Amino acid sequence: MASLFIVDDDSQFRSALTRELEGRGFQVASAASVHSALAALAKQPADVVLTDLRLGGPDGLDLLKLLPSVSRRTRTILMSAHASARDHQIATELGAVDILLKPFSSAELLRSIQKAIDCETGFQGSVHGLSLIDMAQMFHLSQRSVTIVVTHADQPPSKIHFRRGEIIDAAHGSASGCAALRAILASSSGTLHTTSLEADVVPTIDAPFDQLLLASLSQLDEEQHEHRRAEVGQTVFELDGIVDDEPAAPPPAESPARLPVADAACRRLAESVDGALACSVVDLARGVLVGHHERRRGAVALPEAALAAAGVDLFGGRIALGRLHEVQLTAAEHYIFARRLASREWALLLCTDRSISIGLGWAQLRAQIGLVESLAP
Repeated sequence: MASLFIVDDDSQFRSALTRELEGRGFQVASAASVHSALAALAKQPADVVLTDLRLGGPDGLDLLKLLPSVSRRTRTILMSAHASARDHQIATELGAVDILLKPFSSAELLRSIQKAIDCETGFQGSVHGLSLIDMAQMFHLSQRSVTIVVTHADQPPSKIHFRRGEIIDAAHGSASGCAALRAILASSSGTLHTTSLEADVVPTIDAPFDQLLLASLSQLDEEQHEHRRAEVGQTVFELDGIVDDEPAAPPPAESPARLPVADAACRRLAESVDGALACSVVDLARGVLVGHHERRRGAVALPEAALAAAGVDLFGGRIALGRLHEVQLTAAEHYIFARRLASREWALLLCTDRSISIGLGWAQLRAQIGLVESLAP
């Protein structure tokens, strides 16, 4: 069991807290001041120090500053009924694992202590710029047992529970399991913090982490795509074996030279998408390709002229219905994902084999669309 050290100048509170924690099986020592605490800890380091902020002399923040000189591996918890926002910030910067606001419950106390124990081999603090998926992947790779708590304004917190790096349960409102995980991943904002894995979590998810995350993101992407189409009234249609009795418009007699930067962007995009066969950028006004790359030579049944004509037809010709933005076509042996670029003058066509799901195809395309989006005039 972990060893604890309490620093508080209120003898009655210190004694009561000592009895509570000894009753929980912890080894507990205590002191009334910063100086006596440092002297004791230099002789016998503790795993976790719980210190009051105000101590009638050097305070708890002073202890946090001086403690590493005598016990570098000791984790700290600050206790206070009067801590300001500035005190919170300084305590966190000095390595405090948690700030307990007096009066606190036994459950809050034990949760903070367990959190401090879990931090023995890691850092504690605030990290800016990491997404929820970044956090989840870190805990998976490090095989941690932990709970990520996602908090939104005016909503109850959502939770994702990890056991040895695998997600075993998620909770969001009344939902649980995979449905709750998708709802949490769909959140656009909020705050994240972690706690020890709750002891009473009932597993509702048994899929391997990588498969679970990919399936959840793919389904979310497909749901969001359907929602956007419904909002704007776009028509996206799957066509199996289109038969067009009208002859295709002949390609221009002389096509202008393609743009090397567009060719390079097509190559990077095609090579980054699983199952990609070819990628093309079509100039809709002129009906020509300004960029093209075949990832697998000879694997695409459509010649370059046909791809150019398809782009024109889909986004401004005979097939187009209104101002289409995205179209997915299904052929016997491949898919074509087509998207009009932001300039409205170019379109991107990505041809893949049918080994990938439609949702995953769109997800991968949108993740890489910036490679060519910035090239459009």
